[in-house]
Amino acid sequence: MLVKELTYSELKAAIEALRNEMIHCGLTNGLTNERTVQISQILDNHIAQYHSLKNK
Repeated sequence: MLVKELTYSELKAAIEALRNEMIHCGLTNGLTNERTVQISQILDNHIAQYHSLKNK
């Protein structure tokens, strides 16, 4: 599977969307739900990429 590097603005949009999805999933299914945790991990990766790009 190829992973596309997101641009700074794409990352910002993806982070906001994932944050909203994680909050909704957490409220609906619980904070320890497998999907909530999965979204959180993806969000963490996107935030790390965002900070990496920001500090270049």
